[in-house]
Amino acid sequence: MGFLSVITCRVVNGTSTVLNSNGDIFPKTSVNEMLRSIQYTDLCQEMVSDCTMRSAAVKIQRVLHYGCSHRTLDDWTEREGGAIADRIQKQAKEILEEHRFDPETGSPIDKATLAGALIKPTIAVIPPEEVAEAINKYNENRADDEKISDRWAEHTYISGQNGSNLSLDEICVTEQKSTGRKRGSPRKEHKKRVENTVVHIQQGLGIYILTGLDMLTVVITTLAFLLKNGLLENRMLTIFADGAANIRNSIQAVFGWRMFEVVLDWHHLNGKCKQRLSQITKGSKLQNEALGTLLKYLWIGELDTAIAFLRSIPEANIKSGGDEKREKLIAYFERNRDNIPCYALRKELGLRISSNRVEKSNDLVVASRQKNKGMSWSRDGSTALANIKAMRLNGEAGAWNYTKQFAFSLKYHDQDAA
Repeated sequence: MGFLSVITCRVVNGTSTVLNSNGDIFPKTSVNEMLRSIQYTDLCQEMVSDCTMRSAAVKIQRVLHYGCSHRTLDDWTEREGGAIADRIQKQAKEILEEHRFDPETGSPIDKATLAGALIKPTIAVIPPEEVAEAINKYNENRADDEKISDRWAEHTYISGQNGSNLSLDEICVTEQKSTGRKRGSPRKEHKKRVENTVVHIQQGLGIYILTGLDMLTVVITTLAFLLKNGLLENRMLTIFADGAANIRNSIQAVFGWRMFEVVLDWHHLNGKCKQRLSQITKGSKLQNEALGTLLKYLWIGELDTAIAFLRSIPEANIKSGGDEKREKLIAYFERNRDNIPCYALRKELGLRISSNRVEKSNDLVVASRQKNKGMSWSRDGSTALANIKAMRLNGEAGAWNYTKQFAFSLKYHDQDAA
């Protein structure tokens, strides 16, 4: 483990640089920055992923007895995270071109040439008798308005082993100001945010995490990963998300050429109902009673009954302005009607009902490092740290540090980790 100082040189022809050893021969460094060994690079990646830059610099100094400036470390982090993103995008482009997809849009160049296993996958479904048995088991000793309707037995259900699961979400951190606020100037009502997209890919016990600033770009990269690993061939693609318009639009743009299903995350649905009912009904007692009834109907997939219940809340129990909030909640239900399943039955069948895996990934990749008190980030700095953290969580540090390539394949965990 260590570092190396070298004298760099440039070869110029007139005003043009023909060769610069700082970047063309040796890894690019900033002024007075030394070259890092692989072990030193690995240490820096680990430190900046888990500590503030100042703290990371101090710890590196203690380990190596070498003066490490936190500003130099900050500059290196942006370059390292940027290089990781560039390499992933390059690999994704190569994969998409190899499979005859447009790397800019993620669309098939000629859908007619795609294999049937991609376009119309043959997928083993959960037997109807097993679904019926699950419904009967759930309905035992329950009140009529808590039972799963037999109509849900007509739907198709696919076991987790026969599908590939995606969980998508965005996580915001405070954006760094380009200049300080002038004395006496009014405070801005809303802070600017940097939005990182995180995608959690799961198939069986294997997982992989992708991240970036642009939702559509990350979804296109996700398509490349799925194609490379054969995770679309004769598999159902199930996507868990929170119903945001940009997520819906990106999913449709990239995967609209094949069969997929979207499940509205149960925990997000729960939170949305709780938030809206606090704006609709008077008093915490009425709010809690209404929330319990609303979630009871949504849990068993009775969306029309849930909407009818909302409309039946007496005007005497509605806050000023609550009618408008009620209509907004109903509009939210309608927009996501096709993505609200019978959560009770999915759980009874052992199927996922939430995107909690991406929530955990959000915490590991971004929140735990970047959402601490007083922190703010540039777009480059935020995504660079997220890229480094995701790379290490994916078990790709060895491949990247030694070869500047990625295996770009699932990392397998035990059941609890997955």
